Parts: sequence; C-alpha cells; structure tokens
Amino acid sequence: FLFERSSLTSNVGYNYTIFLAFRGEEVLLNRAECYILQNNLTAGLNDLLVLARRRYRPSQGLDLESVTVAQLTNALRNYYGSNNDQLNAFVYLMEERQKEFMHEGLRWFDIKRFEFPVSHVQQDGSVITLEENDKRKVLQIPQAAIDVGGLEPNPR
Repeated sequence: FLFERSSLTSNVGYNYTIFLAFRGEEVLLNRAECYILQNNLTAGLNDLLVLARRRYRPSQGLDLESVTVAQLTNALRNYYGSNNDQLNAFVYLMEERQKEFMHEGLRWFDIKRFEFPVSHVQQDGSVITLEENDKRKVLQIPQAAIDVGGLEPNPR
C-alpha cells in the first residue's frame, strides 16, 4: 500500500498498490512445466533444482549445490516407485507448485488445466469431492452480467 500526497502540506492524495503480475518462482515453474511436458527432462529438472536450492536446506549431509539431474532422476524413481521419468518429474513439479502457490489461488489453474479431482474435509468430518469434469469447477457468471446481458448461467 502506497500513498502519494497531492501536495507537500496536505494529508490527502492518492492510494495505490504495486502488484507483481509474475513472480520469479512462477515463471521458473511455468518454464519447467513446459520443458517436462515436451519431454525435455534435463532442462525441466534443472529449473526445479534452481528452485530447490533456494527453498530447501541441506539435510542428512546432502549438499543441494552438488545434486545433478541424474541424481534427482534416480531419487524421483525411488520416491515415486516408477521408472516413468516424465511422469515422476511432472508429479514432483505439481507438488512444488502446490507448495509454492498454496495461498495465492494459482493452484486452481492446475486443477482446471489437468482435470485433477479435489477433496476437502469439512469441520464436521464430511468430505466434498469435485471430480475431474465436475461442473462446480466452472466459475459462475456474475448475476449482474446475467441480468444486464441476458446471459445464461453456467450449468451446475
């Protein structure tokens, strides 16, 4: 939140906010996603290593600066129990995106784009699940736009 006074001697003026359209982490993860989907795993995993080196502390004697793409590929095979390196890299990328964008709403784009199911446990213990193509994932057209423009609401 910033404030620009209309004159030096007054307390009135203009409020404004600076908002970053893209953070470096988002751009890096978007590029890694493109590389992985194009099956350029070396470039995609290199981007993920850049993020990991800035996000995670070394543990159990592991120096993240010395980890190679080949070592990361083997670690992902062991962790996910699959020899499909593209799938392993994709799942790892999605987990990193989930952690990075947890409170920013960007995860919704991944859920819509890749048709991930979503489950939420309510306070009373009940579970709400949105399946892959659930119509409740579609944002509703605002009532004002429906009223003024004569639009049909999205099906629910």
